[in-house]
Amino acid sequence: MAQSYGDWQRTMRGYLPQASSLLPLFHVWGLQWILHAGFQIYYRWNEPTWIEPATLAAALLISLFVLFRKPARTAEPAAKEWKMALWLLLPLVVLAVSSAVLLYAGAVSWFYGGMLRGLAAALLYVLLGVVFGKTLVYIGLWLLTFSALVSFLYLGFSPIAIQLMGGFSLLGAGWLLQRWSQAAAGSSRSA
Repeated sequence: MAQSYGDWQRTMRGYLPQASSLLPLFHVWGLQWILHAGFQIYYRWNEPTWIEPATLAAALLISLFVLFRKPARTAEPAAKEWKMALWLLLPLVVLAVSSAVLLYAGAVSWFYGGMLRGLAAALLYVLLGVVFGKTLVYIGLWLLTFSALVSFLYLGFSPIAIQLMGGFSLLGAGWLLQRWSQAAAGSSRSA
């Protein structure tokens, strides 16, 4: 019996409530991107050197809190949650490590960090969109197009523009995934 793509996506959305404790990470990192871009605009691209590490450290600490807080449910769904999250994040980890190696080796300048971040977020949205819904694919394609246009037309502005729009897209994607998770949790309770 063949299952349609829409049925498959609805089935996959049924797994979202298990990963709902990880969805605040979209908001944490979206706010970090927006704050860093805001500081760059406020200080006119010459912000103090401590600002980026401070926003990264704050986002990492909050992420660790989100990842290691005790779930309200039993331990069994938490194990499934970790396994699913690791598989979904594996392509991004590979991209991040590859980018770090290229940056460290000097093959790519640190100036391109914002562009690489935007491309990583676009990849994440397309991957999640294939699994959970076309809306995320459209967000990923939009961010990819935006990153490419800003990078080609004005590379000097790309770190700020991509971080700002990428941050807002992370907030929007997190909100969308939370809505889908709540809808899936509500439909599973009524079944």
